Amino acid sequence: MQNLLLISYYFPPRGGSGVQRPSKFARYLPGHGYHPIVLTCDDGSITNTRDSSLLQELPDADIQRVPGREGLVKKMSQLHLGPLTTLTLRPDAQILWKKAAVREALKLAKKQRIDAIFSTVQPFASALVGLELKKRLGVPWILDYRDPWTNSTSLIWPSKWHYEQEREMERRCLAQADRALVVTPGMRDSLAKAFPEYAHKIRIIRNGFDPEDFKGIDTDQRVDDGTFRIAYAGRLYPMTGKKNRLHKSSSFTFRHCELDYASHSARVLILAVKQLLTEHPGLRGKLKIDLAGNIPPDHQAFTDQQEVGDVVHIHGMLSHRDAIRLVSRSDAVYLPMKREVDGRRSYNASGKIYEYLAQRKPILAAVPEGDAADLVRDAKAGWVVDPTDVQQLADKLYELVQRKQSGLLRVDSDEAVINQFTRQKQAEELATELDELLGIRQPNPQPTPVPATAS
Repeated sequence: MQNLLLISYYFPPRGGSGVQRPSKFARYLPGHGYHPIVLTCDDGSITNTRDSSLLQELPDADIQRVPGREGLVKKMSQLHLGPLTTLTLRPDAQILWKKAAVREALKLAKKQRIDAIFSTVQPFASALVGLELKKRLGVPWILDYRDPWTNSTSLIWPSKWHYEQEREMERRCLAQADRALVVTPGMRDSLAKAFPEYAHKIRIIRNGFDPEDFKGIDTDQRVDDGTFRIAYAGRLYPMTGKKNRLHKSSSFTFRHCELDYASHSARVLILAVKQLLTEHPGLRGKLKIDLAGNIPPDHQAFTDQQEVGDVVHIHGMLSHRDAIRLVSRSDAVYLPMKREVDGRRSYNASGKIYEYLAQRKPILAAVPEGDAADLVRDAKAGWVVDPTDVQQLADKLYELVQRKQSGLLRVDSDEAVINQFTRQKQAEELATELDELLGIRQPNPQPTPVPATAS
């Protein structure tokens, strides 16, 4: 059994989508010859979501926790010092965790052999932890991108200088990393274009779903009462589209493009419901929408303002299993996603897609053209609509209500496509990469990266 130091700042009992990938790797890698030693933040650093049920999946996990500094950052924000932390704590506030994390990892390395390192980002400070340990321990290091870094379309830097400094940080990380993992084909192409000299290191291991999460849950608990039910469980952004960063309009900030965060809210959905009921008032009792998770307060106010509170029901945070149960009672699922204002293809693909695929629920995807839209179509899993088009979404809702009433609300999903995305298969893919780096097996031939020039 090889020992893998798995560095993930976000890890259970913290909840949310960011913990799923590292925790599932920790769960299934032992079946492929790797013992994960998880290095993560201390429980006391968790200041937002918590889902203790996720730890029940890892009863024998070797988890080493190092205190974080989220409480300090939160206090600074309350003192209106948020812009100062944004300016000084780079690449993110979790840089305050780096020194203690490296120190703890080196202590662990004195007690037991570390054969390889895996660090997953965000936060991007975890990449710098991996970089330091790569230099100190001299073992293979895999840098895992759940999210893009300096070629991100969603991040805003305080200045062009800050961006260039982080670009160099990322370049140093890629120079030392033995592999760089990404989660979509678009992310691979974007990273290869940004750093063509390291394109040969890039591999795709997609996000996915764990069939074990659905054991003991009937994934089809639809109520046959003639009402069309659609559900969403996850995070939504405020309808204003604003984020808690340095002000967007500042002439000092730097970004690659403007993002429409409001498209990753339920604003268009709520307006579409209003439009549908205006055109077809008799459907008011035939449609129900459940929104659960990290839902901003403005959603309830907007729902009330549009007088659709009897149709759109907003719930709070749910455990992972309760979210699965909510979806299981629906006829279809809703998938919103932020879009680039300039209309470029999106290489983001929410991890939520894969659990929807696992439950074989028809997906109504209000997403821009890109990897997420491609996946829904490739899997023959549902319908893609423009995330900004209220009338198009209202028309599709009307069609789905009619399908429900006529018994034709189903999709013939492509099982071969869906079965590629199990967490067990992804753990096997990661183990294969580790085996190659450690010389346990010969590397598989890789396709030639797409020719590109540095940006």
